[in-house]
Amino acid sequence: EGTGPLFKLAEVIGENSEQILSESNVILERPAIKVREIVARIQDVVAKAILNKVIVQGILHKQVFYIGTDNVEYHQA
Repeated sequence: EGTGPLFKLAEVIGENSEQILSESNVILERPAIKVREIVARIQDVVAKAILNKVIVQGILHKQVFYIGTDNVEYHQA
C-alpha cells in the first residue's frame, strides 16, 4: 500500500506503484566544507487518469543546508 494522496475514481482499473529517482546536480553559491542537511518535498501534485495509465505530476522543492569554508551555515533552495 502506498502512503501518498488518495484519488477517488468511479472504477478501479488496476493497482500498481513505481518509485522514480530524480537526480540533479546543484551548484552551491559558496564553497562548502560539508552538507549538513537536504530537505525535499513534493507539492502541487496533480493526477490524471487516461487509458491504461495514471499520469502524476508535481513540483520537487529541494533545500540544501551546508557549512561554508568560513564555518558559517548557509541555506540554498
